[in-house]
Amino acid sequence: LSPEAGEEHDEMLDKDGTSDRLTSSSSSSSHYTVDQFLPLIGEIGRFQLTLCLILSVMVYLTAFPNTIMYFTSTPSPWRCSPSSSICTENGTFNVTDTRRCGMPRSEWEFVMPSTFSIVTKYDLCCGREWWIHLAGSVVFAGSGLGSFSFGFLSDNYGRRRVIYITSSTMLTLMTIVPFLPTIELFVFGRFLIGFFREVTNIYVLSNEFVGPKYRPIIGNINFLFWALALLVLPLKAYLVQNWQMLYVVCGAPYLVILLSWWFVPESPRWLLVQGRREEAMGVLRRVAQFNRRTIPEHVTLASETRPTKKMTPVNLFTSGRYLTITTLIQGFGWFAQGLLYWGITMTADDLGGDMYLNWILASLTDFPACIICIWAFRRLGRKITTISGAMMASCACIFVFLMPLNHPVWGPIRIATGTLSKLCVNISINGMFLWSVELYPTALRVIGNSCMMLMSRVGAASSPWLTKALLPINPALPFALLGGVGLLSTLFFLWLPETKEMPTKEVIEEEKNTKEMPTKEV
Repeated sequence: LSPEAGEEHDEMLDKDGTSDRLTSSSSSSSHYTVDQFLPLIGEIGRFQLTLCLILSVMVYLTAFPNTIMYFTSTPSPWRCSPSSSICTENGTFNVTDTRRCGMPRSEWEFVMPSTFSIVTKYDLCCGREWWIHLAGSVVFAGSGLGSFSFGFLSDNYGRRRVIYITSSTMLTLMTIVPFLPTIELFVFGRFLIGFFREVTNIYVLSNEFVGPKYRPIIGNINFLFWALALLVLPLKAYLVQNWQMLYVVCGAPYLVILLSWWFVPESPRWLLVQGRREEAMGVLRRVAQFNRRTIPEHVTLASETRPTKKMTPVNLFTSGRYLTITTLIQGFGWFAQGLLYWGITMTADDLGGDMYLNWILASLTDFPACIICIWAFRRLGRKITTISGAMMASCACIFVFLMPLNHPVWGPIRIATGTLSKLCVNISINGMFLWSVELYPTALRVIGNSCMMLMSRVGAASSPWLTKALLPINPALPFALLGGVGLLSTLFFLWLPETKEMPTKEVIEEEKNTKEMPTKEV
């Protein structure tokens, strides 16, 4: 069947809700691609929604390692030790009071206990504050390297096992790392948490079970759970004042999700690319049964795809000029969006006002962003939605840079504009996830998207260093940097093709046969 025939099948299925007409109209052929097979078993039925719910909980869990540092690295006031003969003043002193740095460590103490934050646990003051930034950024470095490594494993050995190995390891580490005795071991543990924090496979597997028109819905359900985690974390931090136990409650209780192993199957698209057609058919029959659909006996999967050699990131640059250029453009785009997203998040307290209120306002923007994306992806397409979000977020950052600081009139406007920039960058990040999934063939889908995650994590890991380094020059200067890089990325996005409701490619040979180069059109 041609792609056009597959689209006709979708339309017929939408009209009467059954596969009877579809079967009779396709009696001349019994070999279907996965995209053409989905209308028979349900493009988005009970099975896909249940699977999406399980995988969305896993996405929910991946939000904690990145953001927990916001609530576990708070500095503490200090006071003189009761037995000190050098520090004899009464009362408590602000964290900015550096007189303690000239005293022996035994002459003063933190007001808060060691369970208050990593600052009081590991003595991160008097020239050791850089450990805080390192502990925050190292998780992104680990996440980028992990995405790169597990992308190779996923495209060669399967999505399912990689998802469960990484999720179980990450949750276990969340319960161990906060009890490590030194800051060096803690930072290394944070790197390992980031390494096993794998979200790319989860997103890809969610989308490989649904048809093209329903991918925006499934993808945005994943992101809604991410947004929910951002709102749940402050509540956890408020109720659990012990920073070590906060790590534990963000990890150990969720190990129960591993029981879903017996429900979640391997991707039929990946099985087909590996030449395991019968296993792929078994998965599709199971989906059909769960969705209360019946597959006609004469219908089976097409066998044009054959087992491929082991895929590596090198194949992204040796499989034709088209794939090489789209990879390079996406790579810079992901770097820019990672820098923009996490830069805006980490500079929330530089907008003015209460830092906790700013965090909640910024996190709340994830919900309308997901709703906007569901509509925009289906009506406007992936390209226009992503470019529009990135451009508006970048312009909002530049406006924040131009507004005066600590001004009674401009202060609320700065906060509102900063919140708008977070809303818009959420839209662009959401668009990048879906767009990249559809731009790569199945044989390289996770490898390609994992490399994009690596570039995103490079941008994210750079954000605390770049933004904090610019603060002494001008507190608003980080927003100028974020806006400038974001605007540059939108220019490159113009050369990427639209993928709205297009059938996904399965093997590299299909990508090599794409003669059209990315064109500059919106």
